[in-house]
Amino acid sequence: MSNIRREKKNKGLKVLAIVVIIAALVACSVHVAKRIIVKKVAEYAVQKVADTVLSNASDSLSDEQIVKLKNLYNNMDHEDKAAVEKIVADKVTPQLVSEASQYVAQKDTASLKKLAEENLTKEDKTVLENLYKKYSGEINK
Repeated sequence: MSNIRREKKNKGLKVLAIVVIIAALVACSVHVAKRIIVKKVAEYAVQKVADTVLSNASDSLSDEQIVKLKNLYNNMDHEDKAAVEKIVADKVTPQLVSEASQYVAQKDTASLKKLAEENLTKEDKTVLENLYKKYSGEINK
């Protein structure tokens, strides 16, 4: 009789261990999937923000300048793109894109600067300034 109880107890522990392992694997899978999805959404958002800003600024930028800017973004280092994507994922809203696009089209740099001051952290501004310094030579070619 005690052997039967011991076997049932061991079976119960084995089943419980398997359930815990499966739950842990599912939790890890969900976490990894979430990170991948967030990254893809951020990449898509950056591309859409860039396209929207460039299309709205097409009156103030030449076709050549727009092509240069698109090529510049497409040829940026992976780490630099990741930094931009993080800022966009954390800060950008459709309203902000619309507002920035209007300022770009109007060549209103004072309003763009104010918008950046209001919406970006000091760290974000430093990252963007460093990227500007790094790639500004490419824009002016």
